Amino acid sequence: MIMSLMFATRGCSFCGKCGGVILIAMQVLLSAWFRPGAVPVSNEDVAEYTKAHPDRFVGVGSVDLYKPQEAVKEIERCVKEYGFKGDVFLFVC
Repeated sequence: MIMSLMFATRGCSFCGKCGGVILIAMQVLLSAWFRPGAVPVSNEDVAEYTKAHPDRFVGVGSVDLYKPQEAVKEIERCVKEYGFKGDVFLFVC
């Protein structure tokens, strides 16, 4: 599973003098992955994780760019059915 971790930091909220940093975990982006001839991580796999933990994960889909008409339909489906927030486009030559 391809994961993009996003974090924010801020100064210590207890006294402000120690220079400590508190790490605040934000939502994690989980991305599907298509490659020519294979689907190592499907949009359905990502949807399963994001549905189980919507407070932790944000779904990002992927499509087969060698089939552009099907890709557009799949993007729309992922946004409407799964609530995905984006798509990843990987070009392999």
